[in-house]
Amino acid sequence: GEGHIHAAIAAAAAAAQPKVVDESASDIFTPHHVITEVRKFQNDIFTRFPLGRWDDFLRAFDDGFPFMGVEHALREKLKRALLFHDRFVIGVIGSSNSAGHDNEYTQAWVARIEEDLAPVFEAAGVELEVRNAAVGNTCTLPALLCLEAHVGADVDLIMWEYLMNDKPYDDEHLLWYDTLLRQAALLPHQPVVWFVHIEGGRRKADAKETFDKWGHKTCCDANGNYGPNTPYPVQAEHYNKDNLFTALAEHYALFGTNSFFMLDMLWLRDHMRGLRYEDLFITYHAGPDGHQRIADIVEFHLTQILATAAEDVGHTYRTIVHELYGYDGDAFDMDTGRPLLIDELHDRHHPDDVAKQHEVERLAHVQARHMYRHLPRVQLPHHGACEPPFCEARPTCATTFEPRFGGAHTDLAAYVHNGTASANWQYVLPEGERPMPERGYRDRKMAYYGDSGSGELVLRFSVAPWQRGLVVLCEVPTGFHRHDKYVRLDDHKQLAYKVDGSTQKLPLHADHTHALARGAYFSQLCVQVTDKLAAGEHTVSVEVVGDDAHVYVSQLVVA
Repeated sequence: GEGHIHAAIAAAAAAAQPKVVDESASDIFTPHHVITEVRKFQNDIFTRFPLGRWDDFLRAFDDGFPFMGVEHALREKLKRALLFHDRFVIGVIGSSNSAGHDNEYTQAWVARIEEDLAPVFEAAGVELEVRNAAVGNTCTLPALLCLEAHVGADVDLIMWEYLMNDKPYDDEHLLWYDTLLRQAALLPHQPVVWFVHIEGGRRKADAKETFDKWGHKTCCDANGNYGPNTPYPVQAEHYNKDNLFTALAEHYALFGTNSFFMLDMLWLRDHMRGLRYEDLFITYHAGPDGHQRIADIVEFHLTQILATAAEDVGHTYRTIVHELYGYDGDAFDMDTGRPLLIDELHDRHHPDDVAKQHEVERLAHVQARHMYRHLPRVQLPHHGACEPPFCEARPTCATTFEPRFGGAHTDLAAYVHNGTASANWQYVLPEGERPMPERGYRDRKMAYYGDSGSGELVLRFSVAPWQRGLVVLCEVPTGFHRHDKYVRLDDHKQLAYKVDGSTQKLPLHADHTHALARGAYFSQLCVQVTDKLAAGEHTVSVEVVGDDAHVYVSQLVVA
């Protein structure tokens, strides 16, 4: 019921608030230990790469992570997590590469970062949680409107991977990604967004020639066909940094927005065994080695920022301890110029008073925590392509997709009115699921299915005072095994819509149609049912009125 939905929303909001920590806690943060663990971990990554020199290794990583200097937002989040021994949540939204298709799930890059980074964060006293909400054969839309449903309200870092499926809709990318970034910034923790680019740009599936200058084998077998183990040739072009993602990273720099150009990172080293395209990819999906390389790149940069966060916290501690001792001299070693360690400050001031040393450390810990108890919210810059209301307020989104980490109020089943007609709609999984028992991961695109005998599917929802009342319904994206005679949700001859029991004439006039709804992909997937509704409770329903038509519904979005 509606009351349960409101209660679930309130519970999710409460869960997203900073945890209350005992100020008298004695678990003093030790930055040197964290930095040591990070360097050991990064050395393990280095040994996996066929690059013989550390400076070549760093240069390669910089090639793939071009927007340096925007790490402040993520570093501040990690500093708080270090000080409070808090949880740090990574949410992944993406498609088949992130869902591990063509691999065992434990080989996929998301599973790798979860397993690889957990001990590093544990050594830092931080609980790492990785939420993989990737579902195969999906695009950024409608996920950009459903971030809380997919990865939860309390996420700290969102990693996006949809480029392979988004690629055909270039004209809509600016609108999608600008809206995505603003929706992320409206979540409680204002998560940093990293665009992780996998595949696309270097595979030329229709090529019939050999790129001899790259030293690659021919693309095809003796009959001119691609085989399951046939290496793909490398294209002469690849993604560069002066594009849409550069503009977005600069515009949202205060939010830590960044991009990983995986292929740029490997481009000039493609001749090296272990870094060649055919070594890393299986058809258009990364293989185990490709997933490991992707994980390595993500892990290296995240741990690099973790190390700088630890260094910053260590400097804060030293400064506070220095001030607590009331010493106005230099806090640096006179011979080496390095900052004095806390133990050295103790030795300088109270070498024999252990109780005093502990008390100073406790006070320094309390003061440092006080500095980071509440991270200030960053004000959004002006929106570019994004149109209200999606750039100004968080929508309500309910979905049938799994995995889903947003709680009960993001499950579409919670909004289905239990009337006689709605009971005739089936909750189906036509194409089967991709369970990954080793991690409990499920890649499932569920949907409500109806035909001419199903009657109305009635969804009950509320429009919040800060929402405009724009209502969107969507079906399952690409790769769905639909009925042979299924119709799209925008088929206004075969389907009838009602709002609060009254027939809704569709399509809406162009003046009342949102920019997202005017895109080519939106019309394949979704329908905008209303432009505006008053705050309060409402219903929207869809009914198949065609003689032999079939339809699917998987998302409700209210903005």
